[in-house]
Amino acid sequence: MEEEFGDQLIVAEHHISGEYRNAWADARGDFYGVGPIPIVWFDGVYYEWGAQSCLAAADAYRGWINQRLDDTGGVSPVSIEGVHWYYENQIWLTATFRLEDPADIVDAQGFLLVMENDLWFEWETYDHGTRAAYEVPVDLTEPGDQAYVTYTFDVDPEWDLSEIECIAFLQTMGCPPEVYQSARLPLGATGSGVGGPDRTHHLLSAWPNPFSAKFSGGRLAFNLSAVSDGANGLGNGLGNELGIELLDTGGRTLRSLRARRAAPGLWTADWDGRDSAGRQLPAGSYWIRSREARGAGGVHLILVH
Repeated sequence: MEEEFGDQLIVAEHHISGEYRNAWADARGDFYGVGPIPIVWFDGVYYEWGAQSCLAAADAYRGWINQRLDDTGGVSPVSIEGVHWYYENQIWLTATFRLEDPADIVDAQGFLLVMENDLWFEWETYDHGTRAAYEVPVDLTEPGDQAYVTYTFDVDPEWDLSEIECIAFLQTMGCPPEVYQSARLPLGATGSGVGGPDRTHHLLSAWPNPFSAKFSGGRLAFNLSAVSDGANGLGNGLGNELGIELLDTGGRTLRSLRARRAAPGLWTADWDGRDSAGRQLPAGSYWIRSREARGAGGVHLILVH
């Protein structure tokens, strides 16, 4: 079904029995159905009861998915942006939930999920099995409101890291349950631990993006991937501060910031949306880069008011 619907469909399998069972999935099972039989809601409008196999699910859910795409045009008032990365024996997930258009977002929870593909269970192979999850209340009221959520999971030795996927979604916990939006969290930074080989330069990502000093509390977060200074991953040799430059599209430096280490590979900086002279910068496109970076080290940033 993923080939059929592409990015319009993100699947998460919550096993509530057998070796892939976990407490979080148990809670979701109680929330969605009775015993092993799930009740699957489609945007809180349509539902299907049943489907105990992947093939049966595809047959049962296809019509409802197409119906909701026809109803909504495949557009959600919520956007989600984020990444995941590895450091030593941990996996870090981060996502920004943003309300783009007016909508009644009630009793919402933001979810970060670690999933694994190619799981053998009761003589079948399953994809998107939920290995770990984190959830937290998210308050989005007015267009432009956004919430930044991050969490760190310990990597289980049983996980096949080559088969790991990470996603985020926003859902109301009311009745009926409605998923407002979901998104894949691609692999961003990889340190010298379980995640694979180091790269030879720093790569910089930033959240939230688009950025608004008003709705972000004046806080930017940065993610470095790889090192070239012989340190133990994710810029550990850089100390506890990182120099950040904000440039216009012509390459002129508008503001210099100092980012502080918040976690391995994760840095934060205060910025009020102004240049070095204290002038409010107009909404538009800018570049930010790390002064310590070598090679490709910049990222495109959208400023909004």
